[in-house]
Amino acid sequence: MKKTVLMLAACAGPVFTAPAFAGGSNYGIVPGALPQVQGKVTEWPVPTPKFARDPAPGPDGNLYIAVMSGNRIARFDTKTKTFKEWDLPDGARPHGLLVDSDGIVWYTGNGNGTIGRLDPATGQITHLDTGSGSRPRRVATAPDGMLWVTLYGNGKLIKVDPQARRIVKEYAMPHGRGAGPYAVTVDSAGRVWANEIDTDTVAILDPKTEAFRVIALPSKNTGIRKAIVDAQGRFWYMGSHNGKLGVIE
Repeated sequence: MKKTVLMLAACAGPVFTAPAFAGGSNYGIVPGALPQVQGKVTEWPVPTPKFARDPAPGPDGNLYIAVMSGNRIARFDTKTKTFKEWDLPDGARPHGLLVDSDGIVWYTGNGNGTIGRLDPATGQITHLDTGSGSRPRRVATAPDGMLWVTLYGNGKLIKVDPQARRIVKEYAMPHGRGAGPYAVTVDSAGRVWANEIDTDTVAILDPKTEAFRVIALPSKNTGIRKAIVDAQGRFWYMGSHNGKLGVIE
């Protein structure tokens, strides 16, 4: 059986100290910098090795992991080097996740059309319904604390107020149902970047005007599944289908 592991690695290379969201998915945690990179790598087996994916840092320094096929959220305690898992509602199949400034874990329930909320302190799990067939993919946090989620199944982008625990507004993506909104990230100006994986386009939503700007990618069948906005405001993406790294600037 193939073993799934969590790997923490320090890689040689330039260190950027400009404020930015860690991980590029706007997890809300500003990245640090090691004074000296040793290149030491340590691995730990994940308790439920069933398509464990997308580690996200929390404000307490611990890591949270979506265990998609195991229908769980796992937490790795970086001090004690131990795991804890929480079972999710049947059929949730968590996809993307992040941890907000209060330590609350938000995940997209790709299987049951929900945005889930896990309070690690109590173990309480609640969710917001995004509709049958919505198939939410990724979630990002904005500078104002709002959450943005792509709904792959119905071609929408939604804004969520995490404090009020409600969906504030839904936006139909430019190419509508069937375009497959996937990756989402937010820049420092609050503009929301989301790609449409089936039309090879990236749409930028200005929340102030509520208008989209659409940028067509030069390659066909690109397949963006995750993208980042760097400290200079450039949008970097990796084409999982065509194997090309691209940037919009």
